[in-house]
Amino acid sequence: MNRRSFLNTAGAAALTFGVSGGIPMMAERGSNRKRPNFVVIFIDDMGYGDIEPFGSKVNNTPHLNRMAQQGVKMTSFYVASAVCTPSRAALLTGCYPKRVGLAKGSAHAVLFPGDKHGLNPSETTMAEVLKSSGYATGCFGKWHLGDQPKFLPNNHGFDYYFGIPYSNDMWPLHGNKDWNFPPLPLIRNGTVVGKVEDGEAQALLCRQFTDEAVEFIRENRDGPFFAYLPHVFLHHPRFARKAFVEKAKNPDKVTGAQIEEVDWSVGQILRTLRDLGIDDNTLVLFASDNGGARGCVNAPLRGGKGSTWEGGLREPTLAWRPSRVPAGSVCNESDESSMFAGSREVYYDGYHRLLGRLSEIVCATQATFKRLTINTHRLQYSRYAACNLL
Repeated sequence: MNRRSFLNTAGAAALTFGVSGGIPMMAERGSNRKRPNFVVIFIDDMGYGDIEPFGSKVNNTPHLNRMAQQGVKMTSFYVASAVCTPSRAALLTGCYPKRVGLAKGSAHAVLFPGDKHGLNPSETTMAEVLKSSGYATGCFGKWHLGDQPKFLPNNHGFDYYFGIPYSNDMWPLHGNKDWNFPPLPLIRNGTVVGKVEDGEAQALLCRQFTDEAVEFIRENRDGPFFAYLPHVFLHHPRFARKAFVEKAKNPDKVTGAQIEEVDWSVGQILRTLRDLGIDDNTLVLFASDNGGARGCVNAPLRGGKGSTWEGGLREPTLAWRPSRVPAGSVCNESDESSMFAGSREVYYDGYHRLLGRLSEIVCATQATFKRLTINTHRLQYSRYAACNLL
């Protein structure tokens, strides 16, 4: 049996029996418990100190404040790379980026338009595992794991996709004319349905992706569903809607406006879940793909995007599920390669296993957990530290 078959089989078995890693997990009482929904909001190039729950004094983020007050703030959440493509590859597959051939693009640090390689269709993504277990799956935003048809989201477990295939700076208006980028396409389920031709069109992307994600959630309210919302904001070049620019107090008006529109987006998602009465059964994770770029605040960390200092890899992260996550809780722990503790703990080689291999642990939601530790290479939880997030 190959790796893909094993993971899918193990996932389906775990959904049925509530067993993970050989350790029995206590399933919730009753055979009719609904499986939880999952929403992953992945921001592009946000700094550690860009939102109020992580210390920002220049950006108003009331919805993220509420998310933190009602959920858990993870202060030591690490991603697998300080740039876009490898970080996203790790999130979706649970593998080191180099393991799946996406530590970089063919000739650059990330994949470029027309790149000959991307996320291999033979790899198993979290969307595929969940889809095989009966979840509706949707991706809304920046993909950046290959723009050729076989690499696009619909071939990696997503039922529905609307977004751009790579970074928003890869367009004809890029300052480096030697790269000769083609028009930046908007793609819906493998078909180009529009072009992002100017700054005004870029400024609309956050709203467009949010609206599409909200509609997907509404259509799949009876669940279970997995919505992946990888925003284009805050990647350069930055453009923002006038309403957000006018009210931003950040001296860098456009950057502040984008951060506050991302906060608005989070508010739209959470409000939709509450309005539909499915908030208690939905886990929402908010994080960034890597550290902040120019104009963002990574303080108190050193470094930023592209750096292997803390500021490049340690991300502002929140998790929210009212029925499971203790309100106002803070997780300051991060597990490292040295934190092995023998047979009492289960290790996963990707922090996304919290979400990506959820079908292996989705029934293990009743036990009492004291410790949840996440970093870029493994999710570690002891038999006394289970996952109240799920």
